Amino acid sequence: MKSKRINKLLATTMITAMCITPLTGIANAMEPVTQEHTYLNTKDLEDNIPIGTEYTMSDREMAAYLESNGFATNKMLKDAGYFSNARYKEGVRKAVKVKGGWDIYLKKSDLTIIKTTGVNGTIGIISALLTGVGGAVVGVIAGSIVQAMVSDPKGGMIYKIRTRKVTIGVAGEIEEYYCQSVVYQ
Repeated sequence: MKSKRINKLLATTMITAMCITPLTGIANAMEPVTQEHTYLNTKDLEDNIPIGTEYTMSDREMAAYLESNGFATNKMLKDAGYFSNARYKEGVRKAVKVKGGWDIYLKKSDLTIIKTTGVNGTIGIISALLTGVGGAVVGVIAGSIVQAMVSDPKGGMIYKIRTRKVTIGVAGEIEEYYCQSVVYQ
């Protein structure tokens, strides 16, 4: 007898839940919805740096920037080799504005941080190097570098980031950043 009574109670509860749940969704759908939109301003999209401009940064400056802005911890930086006096070829760290994009030179220690932190660390390194370039552009360049990342780099790398015009429906023509090639320094 108890099992029949429990079965009836469970069945009634389940049927009630199945009937009330859609009504709750309808009631919620009738409430006014406020959406917050995040728009990029033109500063985010700026890349008006003159061709031939070159940015460089020392290991100490880069380590201080990455640590103070939360892109990497002191231990990560030490493990990556930012504070060592290694004699082997680490490569150079610089960014050069060229016709149609950027040539980004990254040291082996930068590549180690990128492997550890992914896009977050890449954005930190690129935003430190490319002062005056909009945040959206930095993000896209960082994404291109992460996609073209070599799994086990033996030394510094050069990422040739280029732009091309792409037509997208009603948005019209936009500039697309992509990694044209990756070579060792």
